[in-house]
Amino acid sequence: RDLWCSFELLRGALGETSYRAEIRKALSPGETKPPPKNYQRLWRLRPHGVLSLNLDAFAQRAFSELNPGRLLHSFNGKQMGSHTHLLKSSQPYLVHLHGRSEDRTSWVFTHEELGRLLKNSQYVQFLSTVLMTQTVVMVGITPDDIAVGGHLDGLRKLGIDFGVHYWITDRTDEASRTYAEEVGLR
Repeated sequence: RDLWCSFELLRGALGETSYRAEIRKALSPGETKPPPKNYQRLWRLRPHGVLSLNLDAFAQRAFSELNPGRLLHSFNGKQMGSHTHLLKSSQPYLVHLHGRSEDRTSWVFTHEELGRLLKNSQYVQFLSTVLMTQTVVMVGITPDDIAVGGHLDGLRKLGIDFGVHYWITDRTDEASRTYAEEVGLR
């Protein structure tokens, strides 16, 4: 039930070398398959940036297909502090919040890795700035996930009115709707 714990157990059972190899093996089909059409649809909306929890290169490849020759600034969550200036730029950016498949040091799969990332003040500030200054549309993620909901809830608890963000989901239960309303999502 807890994917963070599942990855911890998997890493412990396999050992670091096998764990790293199995993760890369599981993600390798994404290196040659065409990006799903929804990635191109997202880029056609011309967002200032995309914050992705996926480790694959689909979002980056879809951008390149739609914008040949145009620069996309792409970096992982642990590097956010070095890229905060992009929030003022007209150049689009792509943040791989949980890392990139090719860079093991960027992966965020376990509670321990997430805890370290959430203690990174540059990471927290970047996300807070995005949530306070831009309109965020969440697709393919649940905001009650600790990796997302904690930021929204933290801003709400500070009394910060960051306006409205949007969540595209098939979840229609009352608990999800109530949670979304509490943290500023429609």
